[in-house]
Amino acid sequence: MQYKFTVSDIRQGASGGSTVVKYLAELVTFSGDGRVTVRVLNTIPVTATACLLEAACEFVRLGAQDVLREYQLDGELILSDVLIHDVDCHPLRFRSATAGAIRELLVSQ
Repeated sequence: MQYKFTVSDIRQGASGGSTVVKYLAELVTFSGDGRVTVRVLNTIPVTATACLLEAACEFVRLGAQDVLREYQLDGELILSDVLIHDVDCHPLRFRSATAGAIRELLVSQ
């Protein structure tokens, strides 16, 4: 099956602990054991920090894998407009935000 969805988890406050997770996604699922590939079409800003982007993508993959494994599905994720905020990008947050969005998507089907 093919799905399009937005992941957005933005928590910014003056007291610290801020985080920004935001991207558009296309997910194609098929029978399998939870394997996931991730491809990024573009980032915001275009000059996003490479190490942050790489880490964020790995946590997107892990978050998707966490959910798809439960459903015995493999997946291909294509991401666009991935927001990499130099200060408030915490790659680990991409895992929980991705897992929550995909779980909500699959439960609603």
